[in-house]
Amino acid sequence: MFANVRLNEVVAKRCGCTDLFVFGAMGDSGLCVGAALDQAAHGDHAGRHLFLGPEPGDGKPGGSGLDEEAIRRVAAMIDAGRVVALVTGRMEFGPRALGHRSLLFSPKQPETAGMLSRALNRPAVMPYAPAVRAEDYGKVTADPAWAATRDMTVTVTAKPGIAEKYPVAVHTDGSMRLQRVARDETPLLHDILSALASFDTPPLAINTSFNRHTEPIVRGAERAFALFESLPIDALVLNETLWEKRP
Repeated sequence: MFANVRLNEVVAKRCGCTDLFVFGAMGDSGLCVGAALDQAAHGDHAGRHLFLGPEPGDGKPGGSGLDEEAIRRVAAMIDAGRVVALVTGRMEFGPRALGHRSLLFSPKQPETAGMLSRALNRPAVMPYAPAVRAEDYGKVTADPAWAATRDMTVTVTAKPGIAEKYPVAVHTDGSMRLQRVARDETPLLHDILSALASFDTPPLAINTSFNRHTEPIVRGAERAFALFESLPIDALVLNETLWEKRP
């Protein structure tokens, strides 16, 4: 039930919650973690994250990795309507890609969204989710910074003007499945968003999972390169290396 992000927003607002936490693996796959937490009687979620899976397997460490010049280049590509894949660090646990196994593109260009949806066999009715730096969160929504916004498990209402400026980011009902990105948790994605501030403010990027619709999310380097070659993806960040397709 709690995979319904719009429902999560409605419930939180109607109950007057001061915070909302929805575990990122909210289906049956998360039961093992719930059982472990219950056994440990550990209810604090403030310091946890969902990067519990394997590394890409290319022998290089995860983390922000890229130098400033490469990060600026990635930001420029996104702003220009190109698609960039991120495969870095440990894979996310659950159905949401949060910056370690992600595809990024600009929320200002519906044509890019349409092209990518067709390539990924993604139904056109499926909305995309934007990512925003934690420090810019209040610029795009007046809703509380619930813990669930870290994991794309709740929608929030966009402020006036956001839909017009970033049409891909906002659903037809004015809501967004917004990811609030903190640098201490997702440094590379945060750095890319910071570089995007040179092109627009507040800096937003669409963040969707790196996979074809109904297929598993990319796990390691081999699958990442296979999809990079076969899909209309312009660049691949694999840990500390930026790969670009030749024109």
